[in-house]
Amino acid sequence: MKVVVVKGKGEMIGLLVIGVFAAVFLLPVVYMISLVPEARVALAFFVLITGLFLAIGAYMLLIRIGANKRAESLANSASIFENSVSLPEPVSYEIGRVSLRGYWTGSGRNRSYHVDRDFIAERSGTSQSIDFSEGEFKVAIDADGSGIVAAPAVRILSDPYRDVLLIFLTDSGRAVGEGRIQLSHGGDSAEIAFRGEGKAVTGHVQAYLSKARKVRIEISAPEGGRKVAGEGFNFEFRESLLPEEKTLIVTAYKTVSPRSLMKYLEKTVMGHGDFILRAVLDIPLRPDVREERTFRVELEGEEEKEFEEEWGF
Repeated sequence: MKVVVVKGKGEMIGLLVIGVFAAVFLLPVVYMISLVPEARVALAFFVLITGLFLAIGAYMLLIRIGANKRAESLANSASIFENSVSLPEPVSYEIGRVSLRGYWTGSGRNRSYHVDRDFIAERSGTSQSIDFSEGEFKVAIDADGSGIVAAPAVRILSDPYRDVLLIFLTDSGRAVGEGRIQLSHGGDSAEIAFRGEGKAVTGHVQAYLSKARKVRIEISAPEGGRKVAGEGFNFEFRESLLPEEKTLIVTAYKTVSPRSLMKYLEKTVMGHGDFILRAVLDIPLRPDVREERTFRVELEGEEEKEFEEEWGF
């Protein structure tokens, strides 16, 4: 079991910036109030409003710091096993699925990042030991942090680990599907054959190029994200869509986002469900030629479960 603890760093920098701003700009204004009596009311109003905004910002940062500290404390004090976690004391918790969607709004300097968080509880309890619920997950994150993370999770409801989130990513699954893609432009052509093999999609590229630079193979998800699996003329590619081992992410529910998870994940495109294999003919000074096919990654035992449900076993 690989354990990943998401640690907040930007919050401390934010507090430092607020402190420096207050020292450099507000303290001189406070001093000026005593020197310029006729502007005392205006200056005092400026200090009050600015100080209020700084206090609200510092308070929000302190909440985020406290949430991240609780996540680190749980990771340090808990005994984490392959399929469960044991805590020093009983806590109230919910087991279910977490869904995170990160997206940008606005443009230029007004561009801002937003996160939609949703936790759907399937069952709850109070215990010192909590079992992980293994199930399908999906990670699809673009380079700017937009995208989705959906996975089985545990949310702690009581102190001292209130709102700590445990996200479980299984390494179980297999890629299914196969196909061929033909690309051509002018006198250039390429043939790509691919198929699911274990946890990965594999394939080979055979190209005859005179004007095109190369062929590029990309793996993405309908929800977002992109990974270059290989590029060149004649080559083989293999891209795993699952983590190397079971992974437990320990983070804070109120601060976690696809963007905050990016640097802690093995891949920003992985999991179960539908994925897209895209073949690209890179042509200089002209639009690229693209063709896509879909394949799936299924949780192991999924077919057997569907068979049992269909026949009532």
